[in-house]
Amino acid sequence: MKNIIIISILLILSIAKLNGQVFSKTPKNVNQAIEELDKKLSIETKVRLMQIASDSLIIWYKDSKTEFDVMEEWFFKWTRRSITKDARLGKYYKRKGLKIPYDMIEVVLRTYQAKLKGTLVNHDQILKPFQIRQQKHNEEDIIRFFTDSLRGIYIPENLDDCIKTLDKIYTDSVKIEIAKLSESEYSSGNHLFGIGIWMRNNWQLWGGSRLSKYFNQIGIYHPDDMSGIIMDSYHRYLNNEEIRLDEQVKTYQEYWKKMKKDNGG
Repeated sequence: MKNIIIISILLILSIAKLNGQVFSKTPKNVNQAIEELDKKLSIETKVRLMQIASDSLIIWYKDSKTEFDVMEEWFFKWTRRSITKDARLGKYYKRKGLKIPYDMIEVVLRTYQAKLKGTLVNHDQILKPFQIRQQKHNEEDIIRFFTDSLRGIYIPENLDDCIKTLDKIYTDSVKIEIAKLSESEYSSGNHLFGIGIWMRNNWQLWGGSRLSKYFNQIGIYHPDDMSGIIMDSYHRYLNNEEIRLDEQVKTYQEYWKKMKKDNGG
């Protein structure tokens, strides 16, 4: 009977492995993260990774709509256990002075790229400029959640202010073109009017600002969700539709509840 149980367990584990299920913990440091990338990425992706300039890696990663879609999921799980808690790789880099997930991702990608190229891999040297930049940002943390500007960029106070600010950024001709798009076409950013990445970076939705604090207070925590609400709301504004903010917030909250449930949280 004991042997049958052992064989059954081994069989279940073998099937799970074949189906791509992962029973191991998420990477706890850069070496483990690189090992995972080495196992999971295709040869084609590795070749493309070697061809991109190091200072363009994170832009390429964010803008890619192909194999990097799955990397987005990996890195989110590796750096964040949930939208409010750090995973093991996130804790590892926070101990080294980084706070922004995309900085952590870029350091891993640059380190992995060096390994692929066969050049000397010096993780500490790759990490250093990110640490210096974060130290400068830390000085802003004292005021970042109530100041109206960070790094020379005006930070909207709330959703209404976001709409007013976007209205000043876009020309009238661009507004007309945006209004012609469907809501999903505009908010997805798959066109020349995409501004989601710009908002997340310049309005400090990753690093923290009075705008991110506003969204936290209404129950929205992920920067992608914040920019999604802003863009959907602006599109509705241009088309004289109701913004329905409460409905948008509920949709994102339900998504994260399902995500947590599916992940056994």
